[in-house]
Amino acid sequence: MAIVDRTANIEDAAWAIVSARFSRAGTSSYAPDVVLINEFVIEEFIGLLSKIVRPSKAKSNEDSQDASLKSTLFEREDQRTVLVIHAISSLDDGIDFANGNAAENLAASFVFASLPEANYLANLIGSHFCIVNHIPAELLGMLLF
Repeated sequence: MAIVDRTANIEDAAWAIVSARFSRAGTSSYAPDVVLINEFVIEEFIGLLSKIVRPSKAKSNEDSQDASLKSTLFEREDQRTVLVIHAISSLDDGIDFANGNAAENLAASFVFASLPEANYLANLIGSHFCIVNHIPAELLGMLLF
């Protein structure tokens, strides 16, 4: 899971998340498949994703009966790999979502935020480890070119 706060460098976060998720056909167990993003920067983030990955099936459930769930699904045309984008209203909302939707600790969390916000998130999200403002290619088993 990745969390992108409004204090993050949105473009760097978008590139890192897309590179991690869609390389190796999405087979890395550490690649984030869900992105929690602050609602103040979600439009910018989705715009960047649309430039990086053509959303062949961009779906939004904003019209669903549960108005609290605002997610967008990006699916790469040549792969079955998906990336779910979910809006959060605050850091605490992201923490509640991350901790409430996992039966156990997450394998990894990737936080994109300024250092005070990243520290807060890293300390309160239940994951085996947390990495701030990047996703190491070596962790994903990616070949570096």
